[in-house]
Amino acid sequence: MNEQEKNAVILPQEAELPAEAAPQPTEPSLGYWAKIARIYQYTARGLIVVLLLFVVLFAVISPSAFSFNGLYYFVKDLGSAAALADSDDSVLYYTYGEEKMVPLAYHGGVALAHSRGVEIYKADGQRSLTVSLTMKEPRLTASRNYLAAFDLGGTTFSICNSYAELYRGTTEFPIYGITVSDAGSFTVITASDKALSQVLLYDGSYNLIQRFYRGSATVSAAISESGRYIALLGARAHGGVLDLFMIGDAEPFASSDFENELPLGIGFTSATTVAVVTDRVLHTLHVDGKRYDTVSFSGNSPISWHIDKEGIAVVTELDATNARCELIWVGKRGNVAFRSSLDNVTAISISDEVLWVLSERKALAYHTKNGALMTTLETDAGCIGISGTGQGNAYVFYGARAVKHAATK
Repeated sequence: MNEQEKNAVILPQEAELPAEAAPQPTEPSLGYWAKIARIYQYTARGLIVVLLLFVVLFAVISPSAFSFNGLYYFVKDLGSAAALADSDDSVLYYTYGEEKMVPLAYHGGVALAHSRGVEIYKADGQRSLTVSLTMKEPRLTASRNYLAAFDLGGTTFSICNSYAELYRGTTEFPIYGITVSDAGSFTVITASDKALSQVLLYDGSYNLIQRFYRGSATVSAAISESGRYIALLGARAHGGVLDLFMIGDAEPFASSDFENELPLGIGFTSATTVAVVTDRVLHTLHVDGKRYDTVSFSGNSPISWHIDKEGIAVVTELDATNARCELIWVGKRGNVAFRSSLDNVTAISISDEVLWVLSERKALAYHTKNGALMTTLETDAGCIGISGTGQGNAYVFYGARAVKHAATK
């Protein structure tokens, strides 16, 4: 074999082995808790989508609810809540007003109305607002979110929150009462040259949207929590009259007469339940006029009352000579929960299932569910009022300070 033949020899090749199949990834089986976690994950995503759709829909329906001011005050209130949580001081000092000063617990702090205007203090004692407003007979009322200060018999009023005067109004005739709702709508009761009285209804943007000319002397007004109804209570020669309106309607859809009774106060205890205090009895009614119950005062005149979504508290005078009183606590629909005889009751307040009573140098706290006396506290001389702050606490007011007390649950 020559050299050329040697080079032409084809050597046998090694046999090719079949390639092994590459392992395929398999879906690991999920355990029970992994499956639950995945369900929660999908549910959370769905809720976020629903929330975003709700925000968009709400913004389209009520664009005025979204504003820089609204966000600003929301952040401010978060700071106020933080101040309340961080504050350990049980005494809050404020500027001395005068004998006619009206104090009120508000957003964990204190609001004051006096002849020079309005002052609001946060829970840590810092003053958050001062409003200059001359008032001969200062009055102060509040909802969960807003304050209304007015000069009783005067013509000027102011609507505030914790940090700003939101609206200042004047009326043509003397003011006899103001009620402000949680949503910011409010009523102003005034005299009139066209009727015995009139009630002005403002919306949450401070626009006068309705004027009720009344054939009775209006003594009290209330707006339902839903903002759907307005109740007007008036006095006539033969007794009281209650008219209920759908907001926006000129005529009442329901009316009730209280013959030979002097009407004193009104309030909603639920979205559809109204309580009326007269000089003789307490009435509870459905908005359609149906009577739920009537509580007699047994001939004793009421000297103080508080109507709230938790119930109704009424203080009647048993013995004027000895300043002996009876405290009556009534449920939302008129069921009497308890009665108690006390000496010289000067103030009452309801807050978070606690009924606070100021009586003869003592602050008493009753549980609104069962009437149990939770706390009895001694107060100092010169006490001028009491107001619940929520979370089982209340401020007892003096000339230039408020002392916080807690009910023992």
